[in-house]
Parts: sequence; C-alpha cells; structure tokens
Amino acid sequence: MSLKKRVIKIFATKHFQPFYKALHYIALKGMNYGSANSPLDSGELSILKMLQKELPKNPVIFDVGANNGQYLELIETYFKEFQPMVHVFEPDEVAFSKLEKRFANKPNIILNNVALGHVNQTTTLYSTASGGVDASLVNTQNENLKQTSISMVTLDDYCLKNEVETIHFMKIDVEGFEMNVLKGAKTNIEKQNIKRIQVEHGSLQSIIAGTTLYGFTTLLHNYQCYHIKQNGIYKIDYAPINEIFYNSNYYFKINE
Repeated sequence: MSLKKRVIKIFATKHFQPFYKALHYIALKGMNYGSANSPLDSGELSILKMLQKELPKNPVIFDVGANNGQYLELIETYFKEFQPMVHVFEPDEVAFSKLEKRFANKPNIILNNVALGHVNQTTTLYSTASGGVDASLVNTQNENLKQTSISMVTLDDYCLKNEVETIHFMKIDVEGFEMNVLKGAKTNIEKQNIKRIQVEHGSLQSIIAGTTLYGFTTLLHNYQCYHIKQNGIYKIDYAPINEIFYNSNYYFKINE
C-alpha cells in the first residue's frame, strides 16, 4: 500500500472529522472567505487603493446594488481627486430615498431607482425589511419575505441610452443576482468596454440561482479572475476546488 493510501486510510476517518472541520473553517477565514458582510471588513478597500494607481482622470464607475450608500461613500473618499462619474443602481425605494438625501445634489453621481438584470421588465424584489442589505431578486421561497414590484433594465440598454462608452470599474453586490447583471451586459463585455469588475459571490441566493465561479469565468473569458484578500488580489486559474460557497468578493480585469 502506498504512503498516500496509508495516510487516507488512517486519517480520512470519522474520528478526525471534528478536527478537520475546525481546521477547514480556520483555513477559509485565512483565505478571506465569509468576510463580505461589510466593505470595511471584506478586503474591498485594497481594491480601491489599487485602483487609485490605475484609474484615469474622470473615470466612469458603476455601483450596482448601492443599498444605503456604504460603498458609494468609499468611492467618494478614495476617488475624490479623480472626479469620477458614478452611476448608481438601487431598486429598493427606502434605500434609494436615503441615497437621494445624501447624494442627489452631487453632479457627478447619477442615481437610478432600478435594478440591473438580464432583461428589461418589471420584476419582484424580496427582502426581510424595506431598505435591508439582504434585498435580492432571487426568490428563496421564504414566505416571510416582503415582496416589492420594481423595474429592471439591462446594462447594455442603459449604456446605449445614456451614451456610456466605457466603464472603468464596476462593483456588483446584488445578493445572488450578479450573473444576471452580467448577462445583461453581454455586448459591453464582448466589446471589452468594461475594464474591471468586482462581484460578490457565495451566498445562499447564489446557490439557489445556480451561480458558480465557473459561470463567471466562462462569461468573462476575456478577463483574468482574482480573489480579493485583505491586502490585495490573488490570481485564480479556475479549477473545481475553487467553487467555495462562502460569501466573498472576486475581481475580474481585462486581459492585456
């Protein structure tokens, strides 16, 4: 019997599972999985610091799933000298009203009370409470969720209507609906008009929606995939072992 088989036969037993379970959890945290609840704790700040060195003057930035403006505040802080044009998308009326109170008078911020998705239509937003961070277009079949009718448009149509030719950076945090946002941006992705994309992935909604990292890397085949760490990005060449469903953020950049 080979050494490898001996090790498996001895250690891959039920007696060691509690130890491996604890070790697995520690390893996931060490790889920065399960840290996407807040942009202040997720490692997303490392992306903003990196982009400070990369983005041109007057960049176009899309904040898709802005909620109450937590991430938008960081964009303002880190890119103040860049004078960016920021297109913001938030379908929840309560959250959007808060965005209006804070950002409506700023000429470089365009607020849109719609969701981005794969088609132009009226659809349903599910949430535990109006304005909550868990609002999603993915139906988890939870009967206790609040249901609200909202408008959804594709990114391709939005860009065409608003004459947006280039998006230098796009952040997408829409609770499991990220793939549909990208499907609605197919033309701009194929033309490589979107230079950098950050997506949150790995929630229960992601699982229900059938979203996988493989799906992202296939759709974004002209992009290099990275996993976001606390101090930067770590390159990922796709393999099934990378399919980790534990809330985290990924970064895609056009191959140059």
